[in-house]
Amino acid sequence: MKNLSKEIETLRSSKNSHAFLDEMWAYKPFARKMQELDVSYEESREQLPMLSRFYESMKYCDASCPGLEACDSPMPHYVCLLSRNDLGQLELATGPCLLFAKAEAIRSNMIFHDVPDEWLQSNEQPSIRSKELFLTAGRIISPETKKKWVLVNGDPGSGKSYVSFLVAKFLAAPPFNQTVAFIDVRRRFDELKGEAIKDRFSFDRDMKKLTDVDILFLDSFGDEYKNDYTRDQVLMPLLAARSNRKAPTFFLSSFALDEIRQLYSTSMNAKILANKLAKLIENNLFNRVVISGRFDI
Repeated sequence: MKNLSKEIETLRSSKNSHAFLDEMWAYKPFARKMQELDVSYEESREQLPMLSRFYESMKYCDASCPGLEACDSPMPHYVCLLSRNDLGQLELATGPCLLFAKAEAIRSNMIFHDVPDEWLQSNEQPSIRSKELFLTAGRIISPETKKKWVLVNGDPGSGKSYVSFLVAKFLAAPPFNQTVAFIDVRRRFDELKGEAIKDRFSFDRDMKKLTDVDILFLDSFGDEYKNDYTRDQVLMPLLAARSNRKAPTFFLSSFALDEIRQLYSTSMNAKILANKLAKLIENNLFNRVVISGRFDI
């Protein structure tokens, strides 16, 4: 591919130019673009150097793309863009490839992402195991849907966190461009508790981020350290605020709702508040999705 550009200038006068043009036109995405821009075969022959570069870029990225990490094109993560200007002349420009643009949008829209780096960089697409969760996500971001919370259950090792993060990236990417926070509650709730005691400014700032983010994923929900302070100063205010906003929220947990209620019933007084917590989740719950089996990442 890299040597092709060096040969372009000689192709126009070469006896092989017609064969190369035929090859280009035989490539359906290229032919569709030519039809879209009303480019005839004769005009494509006259513009062979320019269109050869466009073809080179298109074929590599559409048919041979190895992913962002392995991209070895002459313009890594960028593609050639072909259009007509106001004078009707063909023009070639460059712009970010779809994968790169998607990755940048995800990074920009992910307020928090408590996951391994390779999860963020993965280009894996939805699978049969994640179909119900993707369909549920699409429904709860619809303005017509009144209840906006989802309980994602699965045993340890079932892949509920990974599958849910695929959904999180899907929602953060175009065309949805939702702001997303995917947090491990074991880590973040403990940090918020420390900030509430020692650094109120940071606590208010981070709580506002979690309250205002378009979509919140609470990973390992139910595994966090449970005490009155975390429940009353972090968890309940956060969920109450998101309930008032009708903000989409995913609870990723190994526990069913009744088990979560029991986990927070650490005393007679706590039992009352644990019931209040479970009722709040239940009142906002759109769906419960179970991720079954084991999942090797």
